[in-house]
Amino acid sequence: MTKGTSFKNFIINNYSTIINNYVENYFLDNKYCIKSKKLFKILEIVYDTSEIINVGVTDLPGDAVSFDIIVKSCFWAYGKSEYSDDDEEEIYQWFIINGKGNISKKLQDIQLLEISIYDEKLKKDKKLSDQLIPLIKKTELDNIANDFLKKYFPESINKPQSINPYIIAQKMGLNIEKHSLSKDCSIFGSIIFDDCSLNIWDNNKKKVQDFRKGTILVDPSVYYLRNLGSFNNTIIHECVHWELHKKAFEFEKIYNKDLNKITCFVNGKIEKSQGKTSDSYIEWQANEITPRIQAPKEMLIKKFRDYSKKYNLNSSRMQILESIEKIIDEISNYFNISRQSAKIRLIECGYNIACGAFTYIDNKYIKPFSYNKMNLSNNQTFSIGIEDLIIEAIKNPNLNELIEKGKLIYTNSFLCLNDSKYIKKNTHELTDYARLNVDECCLKFDINTKKSFKSNKYSKECILCRDINTSIIYKIEFDKNLNNDILLQSQAIIESERYINEGLDCLYNCLSKSLKAIMKWVDITGRQLADKSEISEKTIQRIRTGETTNPSIETMVALCIGLELPYKISLLFIETAGLKLICNTEEKMLYNFFLKDGCNFDIYECDELLKSKGFKGFIKE
Repeated sequence: MTKGTSFKNFIINNYSTIINNYVENYFLDNKYCIKSKKLFKILEIVYDTSEIINVGVTDLPGDAVSFDIIVKSCFWAYGKSEYSDDDEEEIYQWFIINGKGNISKKLQDIQLLEISIYDEKLKKDKKLSDQLIPLIKKTELDNIANDFLKKYFPESINKPQSINPYIIAQKMGLNIEKHSLSKDCSIFGSIIFDDCSLNIWDNNKKKVQDFRKGTILVDPSVYYLRNLGSFNNTIIHECVHWELHKKAFEFEKIYNKDLNKITCFVNGKIEKSQGKTSDSYIEWQANEITPRIQAPKEMLIKKFRDYSKKYNLNSSRMQILESIEKIIDEISNYFNISRQSAKIRLIECGYNIACGAFTYIDNKYIKPFSYNKMNLSNNQTFSIGIEDLIIEAIKNPNLNELIEKGKLIYTNSFLCLNDSKYIKKNTHELTDYARLNVDECCLKFDINTKKSFKSNKYSKECILCRDINTSIIYKIEFDKNLNNDILLQSQAIIESERYINEGLDCLYNCLSKSLKAIMKWVDITGRQLADKSEISEKTIQRIRTGETTNPSIETMVALCIGLELPYKISLLFIETAGLKLICNTEEKMLYNFFLKDGCNFDIYECDELLKSKGFKGFIKE
């Protein structure tokens, strides 16, 4: 609001004398309500002055408001104390004064109704701010939208249907007119709070036209450039401003007589008739409540369930993911709202699987994807364009190394772990599992619009609904702190490959030479290897010297277990003995399992498992 626009200041500047007299008159009738801590016998009390500490405002029907004035009053008490028969004490007493007034009468009719001792325990919740803007919590938005519908479109409460904005405007006593409101189509709507003359555009020529109070102006380009859902949204949006912000507007006119309208811009701002905080708060309320009016929560959930039945969807997340875009379009058409609004309303109602629907990157359509919403903050994304990726790879050498080595693969606009669990072998596309869990396998990036938007709601829509027609320019940045888990996995893969490559360098066509090199590589002695493999130290020495050149497959597997070799190295090491581990029996299948990287059994556990299956085992009885 305009600097200095404050209901508290208005009361102080215009009613301080009246309030002082009101408190004094109450005191004269209720002298003994003033208590002393110092004087045990009060002979006289004199009222001094009062200070207005706070004013809480509550909305009333029509143009009326109720308010509670918290007053701190000073009194002087004279009498007897423990120390003197002629003592005095300055006493402070808090009072609460209830009153009401009419905004349309510029608060010139204010009445003070009652006064009582202030009890903090009984204080009322303020429903209006000091600027007479409704105080609304995010958890209250759906209820406020439902109250609005009960008042102006009650038939929609129990039966899902498209909300007719013309009927609502008519019931509110508002008139709708279509005019070009700006030369560059930057304004989508306006609500007139007072008779005025405004500039409009006719065939690219500016002209002045008179408008009456209670007129909604909608730029027809909203329909032609966007869709009918956006046009309807504009009308409801301006109706919300009238319903919620009329009193705030009328109050501000007491300070600024030139105000006559609220103008809403395409980029999410409103015309600066008020201060920054009030501007954003007013527009946040209209932006949040409007789609909840157009698609009420309970009715939206009901239609989602109806369409789930229509497409024969069960509880499978993949089935829902594959059909989510059809459901979004069905809801968009049914409630006559934009696709973006339908998508965001589903997300707001708990259907987070809609987050990855209708995304376009580099003008290419991205298949729907899903993630745990807790793992992605506002202004973050998993999808990134190729140009942004190149820039981020140049800026971040570690990231570039992971891409160059193929540990991260860029596909479907995601930078994903190159693992068969997440990437299809032939097409290099995301697997179904990866599409359902992109937060598990794909890097995330900070995302900001390169243009500044005041409206968080608008910014959220831009990010969630990056479609092929968007004119918004994004700046995407990589933050390694956001991706520690995936980067650690990628780095672990690189370290593992380096380790394996070192092991491969230890393998020769000669078994004895290979065993010597491997034992040196893993830094193990003959005695230690004997303990860990249950192969005698003498046998190990014979293999090292070449005296034994044809050990059994069991001996070679036991050596691999004792050496704790990677699976790939184990198989190649066995081949240096002229053997090959072929899984043609259950026993050989168990051998193969023991050598897997994910199996951390020691020789004793392997022996026990073999014997439990009726096989010989590694350890001789």
